[in-house]
Amino acid sequence: MTGLPWYATTYVPVPAAELVAQAVGKHRVVTVLGPGGAGKTRLVVEVMPRVGAGYERCIFVDVPAAPSVGDVANLVAESMGARVRQSDPLDAIESALGDSPTLLVLDSCELYLAACAELVHALVSRIRTLDVLCTSRQPLGLDGEAHIRLGPLQDHALTLFVDRALLADPTFDQGATDLIKRVCDATDGLPLAIELAAAQLGHMPMAHIANGVIGRVHLLEREASTGAGRHRSMRACVEWSLGLLTNDERRELQALAVFEGSFDTPAARLLLASDVPTAARVIARFVARSLVVPDGPHSNRFRLLDVVREVVTAEGRDFAGFDDLSARHLSWAVEVCRAAAPELEGAGLEATVRSLLQADADLTAAFHRAVDRGDLEHAEVMFGSLALHWITSGRFNQAQEWFEACRAIANGRPLGCRSNWTAALLAVYSGSGAEATELATLALAQAREVDDRSIEARSLDVLGFAALTSDPAAAEALLIDAAACADSAGDSWCHADAAQIAGYAALARGRPDLARAHLLRARPIAERLGHAQLLAWDRAGLALVDASSGHFRRAAAGLVEALRHADATGDPNITASVTAFQCRVGTQLDEAPAWIERADDLFHRCRRLGAGQGAAELVVAQVELFVAVGEPHRANDLWALSAGPLGHVAPVIHRRLTHAGAAAALTLGDPGEARARLKSAAGRSAPIDSLTETWLAVVALFAEDTAAARRHLRRATDDGALPTAQIELHNLAVTWAALIAADGDDVRAADVLDAAGGPLIGDATAPSMIARLLSSRLPHAPVPEHPVHADPRQALTIARSRGRRSSARFGWTSLTPTERKVAALAAQGLTNRAIAERLHSSAGTVKSHLEHIYAKTGTANRTELAADRDRLDPGHP
Repeated sequence: MTGLPWYATTYVPVPAAELVAQAVGKHRVVTVLGPGGAGKTRLVVEVMPRVGAGYERCIFVDVPAAPSVGDVANLVAESMGARVRQSDPLDAIESALGDSPTLLVLDSCELYLAACAELVHALVSRIRTLDVLCTSRQPLGLDGEAHIRLGPLQDHALTLFVDRALLADPTFDQGATDLIKRVCDATDGLPLAIELAAAQLGHMPMAHIANGVIGRVHLLEREASTGAGRHRSMRACVEWSLGLLTNDERRELQALAVFEGSFDTPAARLLLASDVPTAARVIARFVARSLVVPDGPHSNRFRLLDVVREVVTAEGRDFAGFDDLSARHLSWAVEVCRAAAPELEGAGLEATVRSLLQADADLTAAFHRAVDRGDLEHAEVMFGSLALHWITSGRFNQAQEWFEACRAIANGRPLGCRSNWTAALLAVYSGSGAEATELATLALAQAREVDDRSIEARSLDVLGFAALTSDPAAAEALLIDAAACADSAGDSWCHADAAQIAGYAALARGRPDLARAHLLRARPIAERLGHAQLLAWDRAGLALVDASSGHFRRAAAGLVEALRHADATGDPNITASVTAFQCRVGTQLDEAPAWIERADDLFHRCRRLGAGQGAAELVVAQVELFVAVGEPHRANDLWALSAGPLGHVAPVIHRRLTHAGAAAALTLGDPGEARARLKSAAGRSAPIDSLTETWLAVVALFAEDTAAARRHLRRATDDGALPTAQIELHNLAVTWAALIAADGDDVRAADVLDAAGGPLIGDATAPSMIARLLSSRLPHAPVPEHPVHADPRQALTIARSRGRRSSARFGWTSLTPTERKVAALAAQGLTNRAIAERLHSSAGTVKSHLEHIYAKTGTANRTELAADRDRLDPGHP
């Protein structure tokens, strides 16, 4: 083997070596292609011992060693030991080789590409025993030429860095995988760039190298002391390639270098100021020269290697037309955002989000360019157009940065109504209800001022969404108005979104029947739009309606379909929310262990992205899961960390969290702490809802306080507070059964339990958290083999029946006006005689009224009556 360069360093094998070994001998001409620093020469040198065995002679020629283009053939002839003198070098080569099988290696053909192509074509035509292996930054363009293109190192990049790092610093920490990967990614996996970065470890810490490489400073400037000049730094490699371009080609490359990330042909057309076919030809020419690379296999997008772009951009900033290129780039970015807005609200959501993510680096650069110029109009168009993109892709932090940048440009002036609506929508999905309300209120006023019915509807939609967790009834009313306004404005996306959230509001206030009606109104719009987010919320909402009716298997199937739509979008909030719903249903189906790890992973992702709504749902789900799997200490710790922050941003979600926290405290044997937690939740959302009253009754049973349990259960079954959700009715009936059993009446307790469906409900063996806690206190109930079709309302009728109460009406709303007056005065501590004097009646009549009051309200005495004063109208004395 003649002329092969020698390397002192260890070779790190790459998959392309096998391809080269298979191609040489099979094809007469093989060209290894790749950008400068890709390792073409080293690969050929390392593969030569294997491929050279099939030849009598192997000759390596460094093409740039030829003084000029006309001397390439002479250089090859001399390397073969041919006597050129006055004869044709081709004749000399042919004479020197004779019939012996020979492999000729031409390294770095790109400098004299045409001469190399002509020479190789002539040689292989005349000498049948000669094969040629070339390295080049672009193909020779010969018929029958086999191409093997070197891409970036992947797994091998880390191996190469570690090997070279240990040469520079034998104490190098090989476990710094994240930093090593950052360097390898920033160098585009180019071997020379990786080696140059690793060599700096002799005088610089790893963290500094990682930061410097990402900034390209050390990577481009550091010079190696050995090797060909074109290989001593990445800047030299790039400048070597640029030196082979014409002036027009350099200008074209400078135009493409304005793109920070990848680009497609239509985008390139705008920067090149050409038509699409011309732009395609320009890109193809630069791809052939390894200055532009496809952005992944089979991709229709392209990018400059980062080191190439850095050198070209630095050169381009001195170009007189650079400002014009920047302006064209900004115009392109603004149009991309403007065109994306309607696509994000229809069937194009997923594809548009993917496209925007691919263009993210350029959109960000263009936005900052607008900010630097004080161009508020274009900055607002870009921010306001991407509302659904920010949410779907989970880029809440980036969106917040853009919003603040727009505010900074405005310098105290109000932003437009679409910008404020976008910020409000982001705030509500981030879990910042107060900020969302403030921004949506401002957007609503602005929209009405300029008669923008669509933004008016969307602002009402956000206001309803923001109120969902604190006042579901008010939220539902706002959302109904939003849907009507959106319908009149022809805004289909908002119409469906508002109707769906109204369904969730109805669920939050215990009306699954209304929830189903709202959701079914939105369904045909969502299906007509083909919008993945709307379809996911639709399936999830109806699944929750099924769950509230006790049909957990059906709900689980619906949630699987919801998650399929959610996963397609990549939206962290909806994926997390649907997963939280799955956790709750899975807990009912004794599948809790399977969900713990997934819930934890998604929770941390939501926290990292700023997706507050999903994070809040998952906190509750995790506490419930830990209780269900018998790990109350973990549930308790998570409750302690989350209860405070969650209580401020999502009161209704906080109430569910408190119920789970109470279950954890009861499992740990501390009913006092459980009661304190429940009372704390009640203080945030008065009046106390029926489910919280049920939980307070459960706690009282654990504390052996049956009187308090009865009082809470009477409140929970008040005529004006009785829940409509089947699962809540079932839990209420189960708790009544446990109370009656505690009073010693197992027969009636069993009747109540049997009427409620035992500890089961719906279409599966699905004990609720309350049923689990009370199972040891319930009369024995056989587990049915088939779905239970029970009526918890009948169970409640049995449970509430009392012999001394003749009236069919029950609860605080059943009190007559006179009874309400008596109750209010008794609650103030007045005696029967004092009350009689106030009402101009006898003490005996007052006593009779009190007996009726105690029977109807489930209270036992004046003390309990005083505790229930909030049930009386404030207008009564």
